[in-house]
Amino acid sequence: MLDCDKIKINQMCTSLKLSVEVASEALGYCQKVLASKKLEGRRINPKSLHVACVYIATRMIEPDHEITQYDLSYNFKISPMTIRKVYRQVCDILGIDRTKIVGANKPFK
Repeated sequence: MLDCDKIKINQMCTSLKLSVEVASEALGYCQKVLASKKLEGRRINPKSLHVACVYIATRMIEPDHEITQYDLSYNFKISPMTIRKVYRQVCDILGIDRTKIVGANKPFK
């Protein structure tokens, strides 16, 4: 069952040297996604949801913070493809235009 673990999201943000605002926003995104119930029945690892929400929050709040999907993949042991998939699902559920997220559309190096 998916849940939003505030402690895990905060730990992720701390390990990436992200602000408290990013952690708070990521938690909010996670809670909104789960409240929508649009992920019910899908096999999504909670850690993948947390990472996708942290990524989106970082790109929205701290666009100058150089973080890539590859960085997240390496740090949290989740494949880049999984991060991209969940990232897209979260954006779609929240109505976030992915083309407006700073730096998120750069290809992998």
